[in-house]
Amino acid sequence: MFGILLIGTAGSLYVWLNGVPALPPLPRLPTIPFLRKSQTSVPPRPRRSVPTPRQPAAKPQANPAPPVATSRAPVTRLDQVADELATAVRSFSDRAALFDRRQFTCDGLARGLLAVEARWLSYSTARRASGILDPTHTMRDQTLYAGVDSAERRFEKSGCQRP
Repeated sequence: MFGILLIGTAGSLYVWLNGVPALPPLPRLPTIPFLRKSQTSVPPRPRRSVPTPRQPAAKPQANPAPPVATSRAPVTRLDQVADELATAVRSFSDRAALFDRRQFTCDGLARGLLAVEARWLSYSTARRASGILDPTHTMRDQTLYAGVDSAERRFEKSGCQRP
């Protein structure tokens, strides 16, 4: 308390002996860039009196070129089901975090696990129907399997009764 009083007294003494320090003036509102009005004193640009000649329209080709293949593969049923499974795994992870903080009950956690298992079954069916997977889908398949396995282990760790 004494220190604050001493600092306040010293500051007052400094101002009394030297005067109020000169502060830079504040900018006037019209000089602030975003408050400036548009310059109306500059006349508008005159339009060209002679229009530029237009190019003639291109003639349609007799044999149109085949459509260019895009680099993105079309979204397949497997991709859609995989997205749904990934969403269910993320949702279960969020539910498990809430359960760990005691903000969620075992019933809610069990419903999340049921959603993951239902999506896993539909993904497995779509995966079998799609045949051999390319390397990208194989990697995603392994990631999804690890996510589902992690969700099941986390549920077992919670001590809740399995649905």
